[in-house]
Amino acid sequence: MSRARLSPGSRATLMLPDTNRLLAGLALEKSGHPAEAESVYRELLRSDPDNVDLIHLLGTAALSRGNLLEAIELLQRALRLAPDSAVIHCHIADAFTASRDAARAVEHYKHALAIDSLLAPASINLGHALCALGQLEAAVVAFRRAIELQPGLAELYVSLAKALRDLGQCEAALDPCTEAIRIRPGFAEAHVQLGHTLRDLGRSLQAVSAYRRAVELLPQVPETHLHLGNALFLEGFGVDEAITQFEQALELRPDFNEARFNLALICLARGDYEHGWPEYELRVLRPEWSSRTHAFTRWQGEALAGRKLLVYAEQGVGDEIMFASCLPDLLATGADCLIECSPKLETLFRRSFPEVRIYPAQPASTLPAGVQETAIDLECPLGSLPLHFRRRRADFPRHSGYLKPDPRLAAIWRTRLAALGAGLKVGISWQGGTQRSRRLARSLPLEHWRSLLETENAHFVDLQYTDCTAELLALHSTNGIRVHSWQEVRTDFEQTVALVSELDLVISVCTAVIHLGGALGRPVWVMAPYGCEWRYGIAGEEMPWYPSVRLFRQAASGIWDAVIDQVTRSLHDEIKMRMR
Repeated sequence: MSRARLSPGSRATLMLPDTNRLLAGLALEKSGHPAEAESVYRELLRSDPDNVDLIHLLGTAALSRGNLLEAIELLQRALRLAPDSAVIHCHIADAFTASRDAARAVEHYKHALAIDSLLAPASINLGHALCALGQLEAAVVAFRRAIELQPGLAELYVSLAKALRDLGQCEAALDPCTEAIRIRPGFAEAHVQLGHTLRDLGRSLQAVSAYRRAVELLPQVPETHLHLGNALFLEGFGVDEAITQFEQALELRPDFNEARFNLALICLARGDYEHGWPEYELRVLRPEWSSRTHAFTRWQGEALAGRKLLVYAEQGVGDEIMFASCLPDLLATGADCLIECSPKLETLFRRSFPEVRIYPAQPASTLPAGVQETAIDLECPLGSLPLHFRRRRADFPRHSGYLKPDPRLAAIWRTRLAALGAGLKVGISWQGGTQRSRRLARSLPLEHWRSLLETENAHFVDLQYTDCTAELLALHSTNGIRVHSWQEVRTDFEQTVALVSELDLVISVCTAVIHLGGALGRPVWVMAPYGCEWRYGIAGEEMPWYPSVRLFRQAASGIWDAVIDQVTRSLHDEIKMRMR
């Protein structure tokens, strides 16, 4: 979103020497000759070196041509001469914003508004600077104040909507999106923001419609095609059309790596690993990629016998577990492996892969001490191992589990579960993701589980990683259904591992517990949304990463009843079979 502009003379009376020369300089600047204009200002300044307005003009001119150090120096000089000038405070804040110093920008925008509370550009840009600092509540206040001052500016409503959405207040974000479109129906960015908001609210069809409108308004902008393609693919509304949108984005911008990366995800979802994995490497160019403070030579598939290879995790815990299935293949090459993983997985990986040296990842992507002391020959991100070991469907092993629980803890949980009585011990997880990772599509409130949870000869166990005590108490008081829950499972991942290893079955929406159960070789049933992430594939019941996992897919977006009925019937059949 572009920031508000303020002319040097706004809300100020200039006291300048040689008015004709000054007017000539201003005319040169206005007509697109900033260098000639600056020459005039500097000439005038030589005869009046402490003229604050000339210094201010030179500062804004330096800012306009991107010379930020000079701009800040000049504007600070002007501010020393006129410390109560709201306009100068605003301009120096603009300079700090351009130099990515949002904290100092906020300080000066606040000074400007304290002097002149009606200075709309200061309020607008304060909101943007606060967003850059992650101070979203304060940004919302700033944008609302700016709207009071300039109610007809559609861009302001979009900025407010984005801040509210980033706060997780998606319902509240709908009104400013709608107002922006009312003010300017052809404002494509407002339709994009509306699409994002509707997507986060789980209103998939409406989101796709909003993105389509953005494409109609800006068909030559590749990002609009990207947004529409993502929605079509992730919400399950048309893989072929999603491919078309990504290809159109690439026609408009051949080096648009985000579109190429999304095409790679579609290849992987379809099981076309030969073409998918090479383009999956583009993830390292994405903004969310965690840059590292060191760089060893990247392994490109050459022989590894006798060489020290550092493999480091670069995605979420579920991804680390999934890609760790490639570690036995890597060890078979004869490499001397060091693995840098999430601290949460350190003891689990150390126990499961005793031939490997395991180190917990450090903050800010710095090297663990043990790695720093080792002469590393090569390195490879964990998510790049499939490029070398999973090129075809046949490359996925029919394993019975490659992660190992703590045997002592497993024995304790075996006893605890046995104490619940006869019947299947079934772990459940019903909420996954965050607002930005499709929480609504990946979650199924417990009240929808009622028919399943009423199954006889089954005991249900909470595997949720967030505190859900109130929800479980409400379920018990309202329906008399009890789901067993232990707090240590939420606070100690080793306890979670041991518990899952002793369950007869795990039933879950798309969460990390699926990866854990599958990697332990336990039976896992996944209730998958209509549009799944690439790792679950596009169709079928199998998940190639985990032979013990079975998928139950939605037939339509947001419709869970048929999935619950199918899982419930399958659970009844499983119980009957085991009771024979």
